[in-house]
Amino acid sequence: GQAWDDGDNGDFVRKIRETAHGIDPALSTEFGNIIFEGKAPSALQTRTLLIISKANLRVTQPLQILRDAITSYKRSGKPDDFVFEYNNVQDLTQGDLIERVGSETSWQKPEAAPAMVSANDIAIKKCRQILGWRCTTALYHTTEYARNSTDKTQFLVSFTYDLTKNADHPKFSSSQSKNQIDGTTSVLIIKETANWLLVYGTDHRYKIDKQSFTSVVQKEFREDTERLRQRIATDLGIPLADIR
Repeated sequence: GQAWDDGDNGDFVRKIRETAHGIDPALSTEFGNIIFEGKAPSALQTRTLLIISKANLRVTQPLQILRDAITSYKRSGKPDDFVFEYNNVQDLTQGDLIERVGSETSWQKPEAAPAMVSANDIAIKKCRQILGWRCTTALYHTTEYARNSTDKTQFLVSFTYDLTKNADHPKFSSSQSKNQIDGTTSVLIIKETANWLLVYGTDHRYKIDKQSFTSVVQKEFREDTERLRQRIATDLGIPLADIR
Protein backbone atom coordinates (compact mmCIF):
# COMPACT_ATOMS: atom_id res chain seq x y z
CA GLY A 1 0.00 0.00 0.00
CA GLN A 2 0.89 3.69 0.20
CA ALA A 3 2.78 3.20 3.46
CA TRP A 4 5.53 1.43 1.50
CA ASP A 5 6.59 4.75 -0.05
CA ASP A 6 7.32 6.49 3.23
CA GLY A 7 11.12 6.34 3.32
CA ASP A 8 13.59 5.19 5.93
CA ASN A 9 12.60 6.91 9.18
CA GLY A 10 10.71 5.84 12.26
CA ASP A 11 7.50 7.29 10.87
CA PHE A 12 7.31 4.33 8.50
CA VAL A 13 7.33 1.85 11.40
CA ARG A 14 4.65 3.86 13.19
CA LYS A 15 2.36 3.85 10.13
CA ILE A 16 2.76 0.10 9.59
CA ARG A 17 2.05 -0.58 13.27
CA GLU A 18 -0.98 1.71 13.16
CA THR A 19 -2.29 -0.20 10.14
CA ALA A 20 -1.67 -3.52 11.91
CA HIS A 21 -3.58 -2.23 14.96
CA GLY A 22 -6.74 -2.35 12.85
CA ILE A 23 -6.18 -6.09 12.33
CA ASP A 24 -4.99 -6.94 15.83
CA PRO A 25 -4.46 -4.20 18.48
CA ALA A 26 -1.59 -6.15 20.05
CA LEU A 27 0.47 -5.73 16.85
CA SER A 28 0.77 -2.00 17.47
CA THR A 29 3.46 -2.81 20.05
CA GLU A 30 4.19 -6.57 19.86
CA PHE A 31 6.04 -8.78 17.36
CA GLY A 32 3.27 -11.36 17.59
CA ASN A 33 0.02 -12.28 19.30
CA ILE A 34 -2.01 -15.44 19.92
CA ILE A 35 -5.77 -15.59 20.55
CA PHE A 36 -7.80 -18.59 21.76
CA GLU A 37 -11.48 -18.77 20.82
CA GLY A 38 -14.36 -21.06 21.75
CA LYS A 39 -14.46 -24.25 23.81
CA ALA A 40 -15.71 -27.15 21.72
CA PRO A 41 -15.25 -26.64 18.85
CA SER A 42 -12.34 -24.30 19.48
CA ALA A 43 -9.79 -22.30 17.52
CA LEU A 44 -6.66 -20.29 17.90
CA GLN A 45 -5.18 -17.59 15.73
CA THR A 46 -1.66 -16.25 15.68
CA ARG A 47 -0.30 -13.17 13.94
CA THR A 48 3.32 -12.11 13.50
CA LEU A 49 4.67 -8.77 12.28
CA LEU A 50 8.38 -8.05 11.85
CA ILE A 51 9.61 -4.77 10.30
CA ILE A 52 13.27 -4.99 9.34
CA SER A 53 15.46 -1.97 8.63
CA LYS A 54 17.94 -2.34 5.77
CA ALA A 55 20.16 0.47 7.09
CA ASN A 56 22.86 -1.91 8.35
CA LEU A 57 22.58 -4.56 5.62
CA ARG A 58 25.83 -5.55 3.92
CA VAL A 59 24.42 -8.43 1.87
CA THR A 60 23.04 -8.59 -1.64
CA GLN A 61 19.62 -10.14 -2.36
CA PRO A 62 18.28 -9.65 1.19
CA LEU A 63 14.78 -10.80 0.19
CA GLN A 64 16.14 -14.19 -0.86
CA ILE A 65 18.26 -14.49 2.29
CA LEU A 66 15.25 -13.60 4.42
CA ARG A 67 13.04 -16.15 2.62
CA ASP A 68 15.69 -18.84 3.03
CA ALA A 69 16.17 -18.03 6.71
CA ILE A 70 12.44 -18.29 7.42
CA THR A 71 11.79 -21.46 5.43
CA SER A 72 14.88 -23.14 6.91
CA TYR A 73 13.65 -22.16 10.36
CA LYS A 74 10.16 -23.53 9.69
CA ARG A 75 11.66 -26.78 8.38
CA SER A 76 13.97 -27.26 11.37
CA GLY A 77 13.34 -28.82 14.74
CA LYS A 78 13.03 -26.62 17.82
CA PRO A 79 13.71 -27.68 21.43
CA ASP A 80 11.75 -30.88 22.28
CA ASP A 81 10.67 -31.41 18.64
CA PHE A 82 10.84 -34.66 16.71
CA VAL A 83 10.60 -33.76 13.01
CA PHE A 84 9.93 -36.18 10.15
CA GLU A 85 10.05 -35.07 6.52
CA TYR A 86 8.31 -37.30 4.00
CA ASN A 87 9.81 -38.38 0.70
CA ASN A 88 6.56 -38.42 -1.29
CA VAL A 89 3.93 -35.73 -0.64
CA GLN A 90 1.44 -37.50 -2.93
CA ASP A 91 1.62 -40.74 -0.94
CA LEU A 92 2.97 -40.46 2.61
CA THR A 93 3.26 -44.23 2.94
CA GLN A 94 6.03 -44.40 0.32
CA GLY A 95 9.75 -43.64 0.52
CA ASP A 96 12.20 -42.90 3.28
CA LEU A 97 11.83 -40.31 6.02
CA ILE A 98 14.31 -37.59 6.95
CA GLU A 99 14.39 -37.42 10.74
CA ARG A 100 15.53 -34.44 12.81
CA VAL A 101 15.61 -34.04 16.58
CA GLY A 102 15.21 -30.52 17.90
CA SER A 103 17.57 -28.90 20.37
CA GLU A 104 18.53 -25.44 21.61
CA THR A 105 20.70 -25.00 18.49
CA SER A 106 18.98 -27.15 15.83
CA TRP A 107 17.19 -24.13 14.30
CA GLN A 108 20.44 -22.20 13.79
CA LYS A 109 23.13 -22.65 11.17
CA PRO A 110 24.94 -24.95 10.58
CA GLU A 111 22.57 -27.46 12.23
CA ALA A 112 19.37 -26.07 10.70
CA ALA A 113 17.52 -27.81 7.87
CA PRO A 114 18.00 -26.51 4.30
CA ALA A 115 15.77 -23.72 3.02
CA MET A 116 12.67 -24.78 1.12
CA VAL A 117 12.85 -24.62 -2.67
CA SER A 118 10.33 -22.26 -4.24
CA ALA A 119 7.28 -23.89 -5.87
CA ASN A 120 8.02 -27.27 -4.24
CA ASP A 121 5.65 -29.04 -1.84
CA ILE A 122 7.01 -30.50 1.40
CA ALA A 123 5.15 -32.68 3.91
CA ILE A 124 6.45 -32.51 7.48
CA LYS A 125 5.32 -34.15 10.71
CA LYS A 126 6.28 -32.41 13.96
CA CYS A 127 5.84 -34.27 17.24
CA ARG A 128 6.37 -33.74 20.94
CA GLN A 129 5.92 -36.01 23.90
CA ILE A 130 3.46 -34.34 26.28
CA LEU A 131 1.54 -37.07 28.14
CA GLY A 132 2.00 -39.19 25.03
CA TRP A 133 2.66 -38.23 21.42
CA ARG A 134 1.26 -34.90 20.20
CA CYS A 135 1.82 -34.53 16.45
CA THR A 136 0.80 -32.36 13.53
CA THR A 137 1.41 -33.23 9.88
CA ALA A 138 1.34 -30.35 7.40
CA LEU A 139 1.96 -29.57 3.75
CA TYR A 140 4.20 -26.55 3.01
CA HIS A 141 4.47 -24.61 -0.25
CA THR A 142 6.53 -21.54 -1.15
CA THR A 143 5.95 -19.26 -4.10
CA GLU A 144 6.72 -15.78 -5.42
CA TYR A 145 4.53 -13.09 -6.92
CA ALA A 146 6.37 -10.54 -9.05
CA ARG A 147 4.51 -7.41 -10.14
CA ASN A 148 7.67 -6.45 -12.02
CA SER A 149 11.43 -7.04 -11.79
CA THR A 150 11.79 -4.92 -8.65
CA ASP A 151 8.44 -5.43 -6.90
CA LYS A 152 8.39 -9.00 -5.58
CA THR A 153 6.57 -10.72 -2.74
CA GLN A 154 7.40 -14.14 -1.27
CA PHE A 155 4.75 -16.42 0.22
CA LEU A 156 4.94 -19.48 2.48
CA VAL A 157 1.64 -21.33 2.95
CA SER A 158 0.89 -24.47 4.92
CA PHE A 159 -2.16 -26.66 5.56
CA THR A 160 -2.91 -29.62 7.78
CA TYR A 161 -2.41 -32.92 5.93
CA ASP A 162 -5.64 -34.87 6.45
CA LEU A 163 -4.66 -38.21 7.97
CA THR A 164 -8.27 -39.31 8.41
CA LYS A 165 -8.57 -39.77 4.63
CA ASN A 166 -4.92 -40.50 3.76
CA ALA A 167 -2.76 -43.32 5.12
CA ASP A 168 0.38 -42.40 7.04
CA HIS A 169 3.87 -43.84 6.78
CA PRO A 170 4.12 -47.32 8.37
CA LYS A 171 6.87 -46.10 10.71
CA PHE A 172 4.38 -44.18 12.83
CA SER A 173 2.18 -45.47 15.64
CA SER A 174 -1.54 -44.72 15.68
CA SER A 175 -1.02 -41.87 18.15
CA GLN A 176 1.67 -40.31 15.94
CA SER A 177 -0.64 -40.57 12.92
CA LYS A 178 -3.33 -38.49 14.62
CA ASN A 179 -3.16 -34.73 14.15
CA GLN A 180 -3.30 -32.76 17.39
CA ILE A 181 -5.38 -30.15 15.56
CA ASP A 182 -8.17 -30.83 13.08
CA GLY A 183 -7.20 -28.16 10.59
CA THR A 184 -4.91 -25.21 10.00
CA THR A 185 -4.28 -22.59 7.36
CA SER A 186 -1.09 -20.56 7.61
CA VAL A 187 0.15 -17.78 5.34
CA LEU A 188 3.42 -15.89 5.70
CA ILE A 189 4.20 -12.91 3.45
CA ILE A 190 7.66 -11.42 2.88
CA LYS A 191 7.92 -8.03 1.15
CA GLU A 192 10.88 -5.77 0.30
CA THR A 193 11.13 -2.04 -0.46
CA ALA A 194 14.11 0.26 -0.88
CA ASN A 195 14.66 0.67 2.87
CA TRP A 196 12.67 -2.06 4.59
CA LEU A 197 11.75 -5.74 4.71
CA LEU A 198 8.36 -6.76 6.07
CA VAL A 199 7.30 -10.16 7.42
CA TYR A 200 3.62 -10.73 8.18
CA GLY A 201 2.23 -14.10 9.15
CA THR A 202 -1.16 -15.40 10.20
CA ASP A 203 -2.05 -18.91 11.33
CA HIS A 204 -5.61 -20.20 11.95
CA ARG A 205 -6.10 -23.56 13.69
CA TYR A 206 -9.27 -25.30 14.78
CA LYS A 207 -10.25 -28.35 16.80
CA ILE A 208 -13.56 -30.15 17.01
CA ASP A 209 -12.78 -30.60 20.70
CA LYS A 210 -11.45 -28.01 23.15
CA GLN A 211 -7.92 -26.63 22.90
CA SER A 212 -5.46 -28.42 25.17
CA PHE A 213 -2.20 -27.30 26.77
CA THR A 214 -3.02 -23.65 26.03
CA SER A 215 -0.44 -22.29 28.46
CA VAL A 216 2.25 -24.42 26.77
CA VAL A 217 1.10 -23.27 23.31
CA GLN A 218 1.17 -19.61 24.34
CA LYS A 219 4.63 -19.87 25.91
CA GLU A 220 6.00 -21.68 22.86
CA PHE A 221 4.57 -19.08 20.47
CA ARG A 222 6.39 -16.28 22.32
CA GLU A 223 9.63 -18.23 22.36
CA ASP A 224 9.23 -19.23 18.71
CA THR A 225 8.76 -15.60 17.63
CA GLU A 226 11.93 -14.59 19.46
CA ARG A 227 13.94 -17.48 17.97
CA LEU A 228 12.73 -16.48 14.49
CA ARG A 229 13.91 -12.90 15.07
CA GLN A 230 17.31 -14.19 16.16
CA ARG A 231 17.63 -16.45 13.11
CA ILE A 232 16.70 -13.61 10.74
CA ALA A 233 19.13 -11.18 12.35
CA THR A 234 21.96 -13.72 12.19
CA ASP A 235 21.40 -14.63 8.54
CA LEU A 236 21.04 -11.00 7.44
CA GLY A 237 24.04 -9.95 9.56
CA ILE A 238 22.17 -7.16 11.34
CA PRO A 239 21.61 -6.20 14.99
CA LEU A 240 18.51 -7.70 16.59
CA ALA A 241 17.35 -4.16 17.29
CA ASP A 242 16.95 -3.58 13.54
CA ILE A 243 13.95 -5.94 13.61
CA ARG A 244 11.24 -3.68 14.96
